[in-house]
Amino acid sequence: MNKVIELDQEKTKLLTVDALLLALRWDLIPWSLVLDLDTPISEAVEAPYRRAWIVFGGVSEIYFPIHNARLPNGCGLISQISISELTDDFKLYEFCGLLPSFSKNDSIIEYPSKDISIKAKEITGLISIQARSSDINFIDRQTRVNLASDEEFLLAFMSSRSRS
Repeated sequence: MNKVIELDQEKTKLLTVDALLLALRWDLIPWSLVLDLDTPISEAVEAPYRRAWIVFGGVSEIYFPIHNARLPNGCGLISQISISELTDDFKLYEFCGLLPSFSKNDSIIEYPSKDISIKAKEITGLISIQARSSDINFIDRQTRVNLASDEEFLLAFMSSRSRS
């Protein structure tokens, strides 16, 4: 049984709304950047979370402003992805993250919402079918792997490419 499904582009753009970015991965798919997320299944306050990947294929540039940021449990993402067409078959993917910068006395020195942008040729969204409760403050790696492993995400990604 498949534990991961591929999403259409409209649903992929929504994966970053109220999500927690836990890893930026370059080690999985050549020429691609993978955002490994926990994302809610709806905008309801107590909505369960699923594990998701956003795969940016043919990455050319990344802007991720984390200067003096402290992100103990990942990076909160707050907006859907906007897509702008560029030249040479590239697109600009932009969304907002909560990236608080702190001074030496531990006070936040500026508004934590910052724009993140990725210039790439394509985007693919993948999500686990299973979900976990929202009452867990931090999800450990084993719980995330139980929802869907890296191998299951890779299999779903590669399967969609072989059908194209």
